[in-house]
Amino acid sequence: MANTITAAPRAAIDTYWNILRLPVALAGRVTGHAGDDDPWAPRLAFDSLEASAKSFAAGLLGDDALRDEAERLRARVSLLRHAAELDTKARRKEAEADDQLARRRRDARETSEAADERAQEAAQRLEKEEEQRKQQARSTAASRKRTARQAAARREDAIDGTAREAELRRLREEREALEEKQRAATAKGEALRLDEAAKTVRRRRRAAS
Repeated sequence: MANTITAAPRAAIDTYWNILRLPVALAGRVTGHAGDDDPWAPRLAFDSLEASAKSFAAGLLGDDALRDEAERLRARVSLLRHAAELDTKARRKEAEADDQLARRRRDARETSEAADERAQEAAQRLEKEEEQRKQQARSTAASRKRTARQAAARREDAIDGTAREAELRRLREEREALEEKQRAATAKGEALRLDEAAKTVRRRRRAAS
């Protein structure tokens, strides 16, 4: 008999809240929150209000079934809110991790670019210094050749007849030997300087990385 007495008010209460729920359900479908398990804030607020109202009505009517329904609805709202909080925290941590990763990548890229720029400047500086050394070596060699030719010309003018021809041959051989030695010394010096410059650039690049 008690169940029959409370069943009618409970049905009326359920019908009343189902009617009130229609605008919320429609808004949920329009905004993409149609699922009952979707922790959409307006639906959770409505469910929480419904649970409180049904719990109050259950106390007035002495309807245990209505009270149980209110408790289940309240527990469901609590679980969905907790799930929403966990999802929000997870999304926030993911966004923070993405920001940190982006900053680290940006810093690494800037550091690498700065190191490359320093290495390029060092290589250009070494190349310029090497070109200056080569130019100086060429100038010195040219000056020595001119001096040797002038000295040879003066000596050639002082030599007569057969002695002149023999002396000329000797002078030419000496000049050729001297030029060959100079070319060999210049080539060796340039090779050593280029090798040292390459080693310096590699050391600076390793230090920069």
